[in-house]
Amino acid sequence: MLPRHYAPRTPIVLDWSEKNLDSYRDKKIGLLAFREPKNSQKFHHIEVLSKKGDFREAAANLFSAVRRLDALNLDLILAEAVPEVGLGRAIMDRLRRASGITSQS
Repeated sequence: MLPRHYAPRTPIVLDWSEKNLDSYRDKKIGLLAFREPKNSQKFHHIEVLSKKGDFREAAANLFSAVRRLDALNLDLILAEAVPEVGLGRAIMDRLRRASGITSQS
């Protein structure tokens, strides 16, 4: 299996928090959210993987959501971490590969 299964042109950032959103204020940011976010006004566009928090639905929606965000000419995509249980582990593996992270620390 290739280390970067799907690599969008837009950088994906996995290690971020609400606290450091101000450091991105001059950027056009997309959010890849597992569920509907509470604070959405700071993002240019949001893709929700599963409104119900369902891992199967999130896994099925992952690549199309990343492609839609990638097509928007954003500066970067912030991706929410998914709980790493069951299919959540596979989702996070794919997000890490898409962001260029090839192994878990």
